[in-house]
Amino acid sequence: MVQELGDAPVEDEVVIPFADLDEIAGRLDELRRQDYRRKAVADIRQHTRGRDGTDVGELLRVQAGPLRVFHAPTGMGKNVLSELIAVWCAQQGRVISLVVPQSAQVLATVYRLRQDLTDLGVSARVTPVVSPASMMELAEQTASNPHDDADFRTWVYREMSYICPLTGHATTSSEAVDAWTPGQEPCDQLKPNGPKADKTLACPWRGGCGKFRHHRAAASADILVTNHANFLTGHIHAPMRGRPAPGRRMTTEQLLLHRSHLVIIDEADALQAQAFDQAARQVLLAQDGAERTPVRELDSQFRRHCHRLPMSLEQYLRPLINHLVWLAESYVSHLVGGVIHPDRERRSMVVPRRWDGMFASRIFGLEDGERPTEQQMQAVNQLYKREGPLELADEVEGLAELRELLSSVTDLAGGSDRLTHATLKRIGEAFAAITGDSDGKRLSSLALLAARRAYLEEMRSILHRIVGVAAPLQGAGISAGNGLVDALASHVPWRAAPYGPLGRALFAFSETFDPADRHLTALRLKSFVGDPHAHLAYVGEVTALAHTGTRRAVIGMSATAFMPYAPRHHLLPEPAWYVPDDVNGSLTVELQAGQDDGAGIVVSGTDGVNRERAYTAMGRSVGQDLPAQLDAVAADAATAHRAYALLAPTAYDAGPSLARGMIDVGVVASEICVAVRPQELAALERMPPGWVPIASNRLEQFPHAVGHGRCRYLIAPMARVERGLNIVDRDGRSLLHVACLVNRPIPVMEDPPVLLSLVNSLAYRRRRPGPEPAAELERLRIVAGQIFDDIRSGQGYFKSLGEDIKLAVVGITGGCGCWTPPSPRPPPTPRCPPSLRSCAGNGRPRTTCP
Repeated sequence: MVQELGDAPVEDEVVIPFADLDEIAGRLDELRRQDYRRKAVADIRQHTRGRDGTDVGELLRVQAGPLRVFHAPTGMGKNVLSELIAVWCAQQGRVISLVVPQSAQVLATVYRLRQDLTDLGVSARVTPVVSPASMMELAEQTASNPHDDADFRTWVYREMSYICPLTGHATTSSEAVDAWTPGQEPCDQLKPNGPKADKTLACPWRGGCGKFRHHRAAASADILVTNHANFLTGHIHAPMRGRPAPGRRMTTEQLLLHRSHLVIIDEADALQAQAFDQAARQVLLAQDGAERTPVRELDSQFRRHCHRLPMSLEQYLRPLINHLVWLAESYVSHLVGGVIHPDRERRSMVVPRRWDGMFASRIFGLEDGERPTEQQMQAVNQLYKREGPLELADEVEGLAELRELLSSVTDLAGGSDRLTHATLKRIGEAFAAITGDSDGKRLSSLALLAARRAYLEEMRSILHRIVGVAAPLQGAGISAGNGLVDALASHVPWRAAPYGPLGRALFAFSETFDPADRHLTALRLKSFVGDPHAHLAYVGEVTALAHTGTRRAVIGMSATAFMPYAPRHHLLPEPAWYVPDDVNGSLTVELQAGQDDGAGIVVSGTDGVNRERAYTAMGRSVGQDLPAQLDAVAADAATAHRAYALLAPTAYDAGPSLARGMIDVGVVASEICVAVRPQELAALERMPPGWVPIASNRLEQFPHAVGHGRCRYLIAPMARVERGLNIVDRDGRSLLHVACLVNRPIPVMEDPPVLLSLVNSLAYRRRRPGPEPAAELERLRIVAGQIFDDIRSGQGYFKSLGEDIKLAVVGITGGCGCWTPPSPRPPPTPRCPPSLRSCAGNGRPRTTCP
């Protein structure tokens, strides 16, 4: 069933009267016997300032075009304001889209909005827009969570569950029917029996299937709610008529921009950070002694399921996959054996094509500072291709002989590996014949780089060819290539700014080598593609114009969107509106060293059992100090509501270790709540660990709706609690006395999202707007390349980095450790547990701590 979209609405400005929002809030508060909605509207209207520092007045004017950032501290009621604006839009006949961080928040938001609209007598439709593959998982997780409200659990299961008639009709095996995996149905990848097996068919029930009902409803709903991940990369799985862009499927972003008069993005800085996670990826290609790698798993699944592929595609892929496995594992073997040695010990990141300029300079005898011509660079590239023309071969004697060596070094001929010390010597001699250079050390280095370039670029080329047929592989049940697809196809879906300051997709290889343990030797592919800074900044302008032909009004809500030295979270547009941070408190930072039996606790640089022991020691340190603080807070009637604590380590695995350490020093196990991945919750409930597990997408349930209301301590990864989480009571007051950041290591500079965000952010800080954008883009490309090389060649030491990069690293890692929320009267500064940073202020970590 094809859905009719209609024309995209055109509205240059959405004007929202605060009086209307106050009237809606008052009616809902009166119906529910609450007051927090009107309070949120009043606080925001009173304290909000425009870009020039003046009061916002009685109207919130949202112009269509670049992102309009609304910057306000946590606790001001930004989420309440968003939902009130959604109700107002429904009353005014406008379509609005809300983009929230997690799927669980999508469901809760839709549930609340439907209740609000019903209570107010407003006839409007609200629909969640989530991935159909996750619908049943969300339904089952929510239904099985005893801590959620019973009515909400029933509603979610009815809203998100579906049945699949295809399973029962496609097989006569009862076992196959019972083995149905919700979300993994081959809806449009069916293969007929008989001679037309190459043809791909779609399920005949797809047009009315419950799996896609929300996507069909999104074509006409008044309020659409989706999550960050779906907004960035999701697709609409229902055919739409009336959209301007060609293609089989519409993206979620395109649908929301096409249908909405207004889009509000909650935690916009977190959306940008997630976009960097998706734009910059890495995938393991080979590791010494490893039996299971993505490449090995791809080979295994291909051999099991290749009969499901057309014969022509099977014959195309088989040699590619076999050659990829051999190249990757052979390269790692040469790292271990010493034939190939990295630029420096332990870890190095290389961009093979960046060596081409040096090769051209040596081969063609260029002067210092002279750039190779396009023809010369083409000739260098052709050295690695056995067939086709070879530019300048007639002018440079010995070029053809060098080509013969480099184009065959990755061959497995007669069962013999050609990359040997003897081959490297011959390559060096070929370079000597061309350049006239007699320096053996220089020639040896040149030959090694040329051979490494041959191996690494051949692997990248093969991976691209495999990724090009990813859809039929997935349709045949070969999912092992998904990690490879993610790394190499991170430029999908379409972006108005696909590459950013770097100017192109950049692929690098990370070589890890430890002479003390050969099994740590590994090869990884890293991809750097995308420009989340520009994408989010101009989603309402450039992207909306491209998708819909008109600009769109887009608000980005955040408490931490303006932090110029935090490259992943700082948004390019200056805030259009802001609430001063000191409205509900101030911030003090203190650093204290951790002690366990008088000895310092070191977590960074440890792994395995040693890291578990360090976190357990950290738990003992925390457990000796926090209980007395919480007891004192609980004894005071004015502060008793917040006699709870949050501990935020850097990873899920740290939670159980911290809990064990706290239990060792006498903290009651049933008072400790540890966040776990949602898929791990069922197993932990069957075999209780002593402490109370909570799904990481249900942290708002702490403390009253988990562990029979007895939990006092919540341990959850920093990435899950630093943004988008409000642990408050019904009056909007924070329930946390103290929140502790347990260990915050310096990020690895070669981590792709970190590196890409650093490069893009530092390059944009040096931008020079002018009348010639093409020239400025070229200048930015050169600047970004220099920044990338400076970071990559920094030997991995913080002290070797430039001042701008050091400040950016502090911006990434800054976060604060412990803070106290606002209170009607100034609270006493909490004593922070050893080893933690302490902040007394407005209940938010800040990435600008000194």
